[in-house]
Amino acid sequence: MEQFVKINNDKKQETTKLRISSVSVRGIFDFGAVSHPTVRAELAFGMSKRANPENGFGPARPAAFNRLVAEINKTHIISLLELEPEDIGDLADQCGSYYDSAKGIINETINQIKIARGEPEARRRIGARYNGASVYTTYQNIKQSWLRELVGRWATFRYNTSGNSTLYLQAQQTAMVEFAEWCEQKSVRSPEDLTRGLLLDWLGHVNSLQNPRTGKHLSASWRLKLVSAVESFVEVLRSEFNYPIPTNARYRPGELPQREEPRPRFLEPHIIDALRKPENLALIENRAHRLAVRIMMGTGIRAGHTCNLPFDCLKDLNRNGSSDKWALAFLDTKSNSNRMLPLPPDLAQDILSFQNEQRTLLGGDAPEFLFFSPRAYKIGRLTVERLNTTIHEWVARLGLRETDGSPAVVTPHRFRHTFATENLEKGVPIEIVQELLGHRNLTSTQIYAHVSNKRLREEWEKAQLLDVRGESIAISDGPEGDAEWLLHRIARATQALPNGYCGLPIQQSCPHEHACLNDCVHFMTSRDFLPVLIQQRDNHARLISKAEANGHLRIVQINKKPMETLNRIIGKIEEEGNAESQ
Repeated sequence: MEQFVKINNDKKQETTKLRISSVSVRGIFDFGAVSHPTVRAELAFGMSKRANPENGFGPARPAAFNRLVAEINKTHIISLLELEPEDIGDLADQCGSYYDSAKGIINETINQIKIARGEPEARRRIGARYNGASVYTTYQNIKQSWLRELVGRWATFRYNTSGNSTLYLQAQQTAMVEFAEWCEQKSVRSPEDLTRGLLLDWLGHVNSLQNPRTGKHLSASWRLKLVSAVESFVEVLRSEFNYPIPTNARYRPGELPQREEPRPRFLEPHIIDALRKPENLALIENRAHRLAVRIMMGTGIRAGHTCNLPFDCLKDLNRNGSSDKWALAFLDTKSNSNRMLPLPPDLAQDILSFQNEQRTLLGGDAPEFLFFSPRAYKIGRLTVERLNTTIHEWVARLGLRETDGSPAVVTPHRFRHTFATENLEKGVPIEIVQELLGHRNLTSTQIYAHVSNKRLREEWEKAQLLDVRGESIAISDGPEGDAEWLLHRIARATQALPNGYCGLPIQQSCPHEHACLNDCVHFMTSRDFLPVLIQQRDNHARLISKAEANGHLRIVQINKKPMETLNRIIGKIEEEGNAESQ
């Protein structure tokens, strides 16, 4: 051991650029210092359990362990099982900077002893979160022994037979803990007491619950979670375990809380435009985090899938000399399918550059994940929690605000909502957007389409539309307005112009290509196109100036009319803009 310690203390790792600490052992786990043999055996048993990766423990630090031993010796206890929760907190406090490690060692050791002894209140690990943190059972907190045993059987059945996430299964157990507390007041003593009347009383209780922080009633989604967990529990007891529960002890159609219709929370244009600016993206110092944000904004994939991207996720689709065809390959865990999404060329190049940088830092080797993170010792990659923190700090630094003046709330899922909304507003067919998002049915995508259409119409009605003479176009009310809006949407999707819209009905074709600015009665534009209009006006002015200098009068004549039209439209837009600002 002494030789091992010396070798590792002297060893230096050439990995500082990846922020990997050099491997070192600064001491040993001094079990011999534990004064009582029972406590020594308990600690040895608890620490040995850390060798099993299925238990989900992180590495223990010798310094933390030895400091904890010194504090335990002062208490003169003969077993860790004597410690109450407040005693454990006091011991951890005495360990100073090792507080978290010391508390974890004691709690996990005590829990492992309880599991070995078969004690029902021991919590058991059922899986992990995205960041690798363990997810544990919660049903052991139920006070009634008969109900705790039944919920434990039900939880095991659900874990073995359902495809739900461990977090969802944990939430269902937590709902059953709340139900058990409520049952104490109802004198429920056995499975036979789980009647339809009791289920209806529980439904009424849940519907009356309020959020202690806001004082408002719980959302339908939360109420449904509390009720559906109990419904599943009763049904499994009756159908799988053959308990004598009344056959009518179930909820009927229409009685369960109905979920609210999902409402996409896309980012307002001024917010997403600010976030996309290179100078603002550069404020995210960690390049991996910055690239992850760009991927989410550019493809609409979920944060979990982004963090879990394999290192070889970039696929080159270029053929015959092209350089702009790239795709992102990943495993969609929601549909359990391998998917491939098109990538903007600049984003693909950024990923390629990042991959090359990672290979160089690792001595030519490629890690398993694109966002490999040696600090995340349990899963070895960037976590959703860390990514959320980065985005929160970044947005706070930018000081962005919503339209109502409140601080902007930006989450990875809002990037996804924005991606969907923007594509629909550009006229991308809804079936393509469905495929881009990975929705299994069109209903989910139609939510975005409904919100997108509503928002676009509100903006259209507020916007000042101008014709080719620079005069305002009045928008009708009622059914006529609805028809005009449909014509406008069709025109945007099928006859888009760089500087405005074509109001020509879809059934007709334009006989005058590129003649919109020559008094075409179907042409219309708005303030949204001001930059393009100014650029076109300046281009015409340069052409005229050059043609006049060279004596090309025909070119002057061709460009003069569109330039006059553009000057008239631009002047009207700027005039209205100045009036609004005043």
